[in-house]
Amino acid sequence: MRFLRFLLQFPKTDSSTSPAAAPSDGGKFLKQDRQRVLTCSSLLSVVWATVLIDTLILTMVSVTVWATGSYLHLSIIPFALLALSSAIATVWACVTVAVLAYDAETAPENNAPAAASWKQSLSVDADLETTGA
Repeated sequence: MRFLRFLLQFPKTDSSTSPAAAPSDGGKFLKQDRQRVLTCSSLLSVVWATVLIDTLILTMVSVTVWATGSYLHLSIIPFALLALSSAIATVWACVTVAVLAYDAETAPENNAPAAASWKQSLSVDADLETTGA
């Protein structure tokens, strides 16, 4: 279990490596004291993002295993070992995608109300038409 937690840890950034990603709280990327937004919409977004990306991962891995096994004319035992070794990395990738999707979709910064309203959008469109851009 410790190994799994170690694999799923996110890299912490400091202000010396990435000034754009460093918030004003001393360079901590993930704050522990913030509240997650857990609504039906955010949880459905987590599920759909995970399903979409995991489907792509599983498709590519299965095609790669099939093509490699066919190209090398593997019998059942070597093919099973190839599939098992690929499955371990695939499960890790799928779990990591789910964790990242949860963190992204439930972050308070990503669920803030939109700043621009439809009236502001219309005025920007009118300005573009008058300037000829």
